[in-house]
Amino acid sequence: MGYIPDIRIEHDFRSQGDKYVCIECFGDYAIQEFIEKFAESKKCDYCKKSSKKHNIAANINDVILFILEGVETEWGDPNNEGVGWDSGEGGYYSAVVIYSYDLFTEELDLGIEREELLSDIIDAFSDDMWCQKDPHGLLPQDQWYIDWERFCHLVKHHTRYVFFRIPKEENFDPCQNKPYEILDEIGVLVNDLHLIKTLPENSVFVRVRCHEEGEKLSDVKALGPPPVDKANNSNRMSPAGIPMFYGSIDQETALAETYDKRPYATIAKFKTLKSFKVLDLTELASIPSLFDNELRWLRPGIIFLHSFLEDFTKPIERDGREHIEYVPTQIVTEFFRRIFLDEEGDPIKGIIYPSAREIGGKSCVLFFQSEDCIQDNVDPENKQDKWLSMLSKSKKTIKLP
Repeated sequence: MGYIPDIRIEHDFRSQGDKYVCIECFGDYAIQEFIEKFAESKKCDYCKKSSKKHNIAANINDVILFILEGVETEWGDPNNEGVGWDSGEGGYYSAVVIYSYDLFTEELDLGIEREELLSDIIDAFSDDMWCQKDPHGLLPQDQWYIDWERFCHLVKHHTRYVFFRIPKEENFDPCQNKPYEILDEIGVLVNDLHLIKTLPENSVFVRVRCHEEGEKLSDVKALGPPPVDKANNSNRMSPAGIPMFYGSIDQETALAETYDKRPYATIAKFKTLKSFKVLDLTELASIPSLFDNELRWLRPGIIFLHSFLEDFTKPIERDGREHIEYVPTQIVTEFFRRIFLDEEGDPIKGIIYPSAREIGGKSCVLFFQSEDCIQDNVDPENKQDKWLSMLSKSKKTIKLP
């Protein structure tokens, strides 16, 4: 074996002999990168792939030890993790304990399709038992999501305007966070994952308004955010009475996000007059591999934010309950608008997020109201304190199918 892992091996390791495995046998990118780096054979003993020129396969024992290095960041030996043993019942009882077979077939995703390879990996640890690190607690991503669910339930069904003053409930776990602390945690994760981006000047967004036949929408007052006294609808990111600018990066997404069964739609483009910072949730990275030595520390935050984003952008029917279902996302939006500061101490002026109704589409909510918008054919001197300009020539009305 040529690989010496930087870990303390808590489990008995059984050598799998002089076998070699190539990247085609694994679906995990970090394991593939390891095999490429430590390849020392021109033939794979599992899929039988071979090369006459280059080494393509690494020693299976080296690969298993590399896998173990990642596994032991989240899983450990119950004897060393403080898991209690009930001798009367003949087994562990104070935490979930599993065997190697269950660990490698149910809990981990190595991207293995060949039974021989999976069998060798499991056999390397015989009938060892495993439990999660900190077996009596929750993984960080699980704790954050539970806190998020509790927060949503609280603000939808218990208290909406003074949730930040509500103490912990008597029957709650004493280690549980206060309801509002999940907002601060989301803010920390957003900064840690560098999701704050600078939106450049002249960025363009498409805005749509549906209407009845014969209704004419011609200027920025009609096509921009409604004035305060006309903001009567509750939206995903803003409650009734607090207008904001909603738009999308293309017409198809804007129509999908706005369509409300009225027969006509007027479409217009708006461009930004200045650069400003936004939270870009469309830039959330994929979940790093457990075996990625450089990036696996980001796993808990990214796993949680993917779950959070799914809730944040899920379609909600306008059936009368939307004013309740939108409350958590409205509060999150207000947190980012009024309280959050990025790593440089700057506020942001909007959120870009994946469309809930158009696959691959991007939508935005910008923290601008009617008075922050102007039409492009006005006196330039009046643009100094404005943020968005409607492009007059882009305006068009179409009949919807």
